[in-house]
Amino acid sequence: MSIPSNPLPVNAKSRIESINDEVKDLHPVLGRLFRAMGYQAVEYTHGPTEQGADFVLTDFDQRLRVTKYIGVIAKTGKILGSTIDIENQIVQCASRRFIESGKKEIRISSIIVVTSKSISHNAERSIHEKYATQNVEFIDRDRLTELINDYVPEFWHDIPSDLGEYLTYIRVKNENNDRSLSISNNQNVEYIQQDIVRHDESFYNSKNRHIKNRREVVNLEEEIIENRFIFIEGNVGSGKSKLLRRMVDHFSNTEVYKEKNVIPIFLTFRELFDNYECDTEKVIDTVLKNVKRDLDISKKKVVIFIDGFDEKILDYDTRSEVLDKIRQSTEYGRIHIVMTSRYLFTSAATPNALKIATRYEISPLSMKQLIKYLEKLCESFNIHGRLLEDIKKSHLMRDIPRSPIAAIILAQLIQQTGQDLPSNLTELYAKYIELTLGRWDMQKGMRSQKEYEIVENILMEFATQSIDNEIQSITPTALRDLISNYCSSRQLGISEGEIYNLIKERGDIIVINESVGEVIFKHRSFAEFLYAKYKIRNQEYTVDNRAFNVYWSNIHFFSFGILKDAPIQLRKLYEIPTSDDSERFLKSLYISDYLMAAYQTPYDVISEGVELAAQIYGELYSDISDGKSPLLNNLPKMVVLYIFQLLFRNNYSYDYLKKALDSAGTNIAAKNPDFAAYSLFFLDTALVEENREGNFQMLMDACGTTVPIDLALAVRHETKDNKVTYEGVKKNNKRIQRILKDKSASTSLAKLYDIPMSKLVSGIKRR
Repeated sequence: MSIPSNPLPVNAKSRIESINDEVKDLHPVLGRLFRAMGYQAVEYTHGPTEQGADFVLTDFDQRLRVTKYIGVIAKTGKILGSTIDIENQIVQCASRRFIESGKKEIRISSIIVVTSKSISHNAERSIHEKYATQNVEFIDRDRLTELINDYVPEFWHDIPSDLGEYLTYIRVKNENNDRSLSISNNQNVEYIQQDIVRHDESFYNSKNRHIKNRREVVNLEEEIIENRFIFIEGNVGSGKSKLLRRMVDHFSNTEVYKEKNVIPIFLTFRELFDNYECDTEKVIDTVLKNVKRDLDISKKKVVIFIDGFDEKILDYDTRSEVLDKIRQSTEYGRIHIVMTSRYLFTSAATPNALKIATRYEISPLSMKQLIKYLEKLCESFNIHGRLLEDIKKSHLMRDIPRSPIAAIILAQLIQQTGQDLPSNLTELYAKYIELTLGRWDMQKGMRSQKEYEIVENILMEFATQSIDNEIQSITPTALRDLISNYCSSRQLGISEGEIYNLIKERGDIIVINESVGEVIFKHRSFAEFLYAKYKIRNQEYTVDNRAFNVYWSNIHFFSFGILKDAPIQLRKLYEIPTSDDSERFLKSLYISDYLMAAYQTPYDVISEGVELAAQIYGELYSDISDGKSPLLNNLPKMVVLYIFQLLFRNNYSYDYLKKALDSAGTNIAAKNPDFAAYSLFFLDTALVEENREGNFQMLMDACGTTVPIDLALAVRHETKDNKVTYEGVKKNNKRIQRILKDKSASTSLAKLYDIPMSKLVSGIKRR
């Protein structure tokens, strides 16, 4: 997000020149302008104790890493021959002064003289000659007009001043956050436009055809206006926070406000929960307090963007209650909610509030999009030729998540090291964090290794506090305290101040914003990786049922990835009892991620995990079908079956797991439990995804003509458009075709598609 090039209104210069009252008219617009220009602090000092400066601006020089203070002298008259008044103020500006309500003593290092009229060349030259040792800049009417047009274009529009200032404030804050939280330091790389798709389920239907999953791409700006409650889900690093910042940037634009009458508010879910008790009216009253002084916002739409619904440890019932409370706030039409989250709820456990919400997903990048984005990144990082081709052909490209964060980290890693490609996502994070924390700074030799270890240890402490205590950020003072506590019991040979500066300098994974008093990881996944590494290094990692909770699941993923060879931990995972059917279902989903992460584990342990997952899927579906479990009993049987097979297929269709899928099928068929047919069906769907020639061979070999009717129907749906070569599938499909010709039987089977299982008195299981 950059400063837009706005066309200059016809009467812009004359409007600036018409400003004649310094205090009532010029000072307010200058305050808005300086805040929009991104100064760390803008302090209004006009008055009897101003010491020559109407404003004091605090500016942090990133290159020199020093803070500078600028005095502003504001005038509404022409500055021509006589400059005595201005000269007196320049002299006064040289005095030491206190800012921040007397808390801080500073000295002004440069001065800006600004007027709404003209400044003569002679006046500028005279002042520069008299005060040659001082840095004095001039802003006349023309330059002031251009700056206002670039930074606060809402000034030209008929918008109440408090609202205009709020829109400027939220836009600038949003841009600063976007800049500071960006992992790519190259601002020339364009934002990659990901597809936002409607969360529509595809199901088997009674018309004997398999509805394809239509991924309807939507225009999110339009959807926000049309829908009151929007819930957007995406994987780790898929760009959820970035997407919301783009939306805030859009809706804080003055032209958009004039057209749509929408006022945006942005906050995290943690802030909403901890500070406002999830009361959206409290949010509006607090955030828009000044706006409400001269504007009746009851007639305006207020869009509240809420980021990170998953970043709070809550049980299922509490999450459901919170969602319902938020949803209720949208019933009267004025408030619109847009909320993001990692994938929290399977179809088996969706709260009622989300069933009413409009749900969307951020689609993973297609392989074509990922490669195109990588090419742009590599071009900007001067990575060319064969190395880029090697990246495209590597196993890593097939294994890493197709997300912007993975592409950015990979490109920066290759650009800065030229080392071999990492083998998986965990190794990608490990190498990137080592790089950004300075482990491979060859110029410093052994000192670099020492500095790296100290910085990493402190950041692991911060990550642990952040995750365990659900703290998104700490203050710079708290970071200094953390450093002090770490150093107090160690002889490191490096001062606490040096360590603080090292962390500040190596800011690719962490942001230290001293002006707002905040230290924060640029992305939650960096904290999750460091947390996992800390626990494993200190032999504190334990496998428990938190592995089936979204708040902790990525930490367990990184933990298994760091271990790589984890037979003991995986078997402990398999043995963990689950508290209810929802957790049982989540266990079977998450196992696949952990198997892929711990890829150096003996393969017989991997096979045990796949077999366990297939058993859970089969047994749970059988329980739901027989009325033993309340999960999804408000849906028709064939809908539930479709959901189950889709999730198993998506989670277990990996080339690495092929042999495990086969052996799981053999073992389950030999044991022949009551749910064996269902487990074999799910295993077969994963193998179908891998283009195995004998589609549904395990199911057909084990059951033959005794295949349960719901599975027989599903096999026909799955193979209807394919060239079937396996005789068992051919016989199954012919059998179903014969049954469907019987009108009575066809009517009975239609109930499996149309009537919720809770209302289905007696379904047909076999025929």
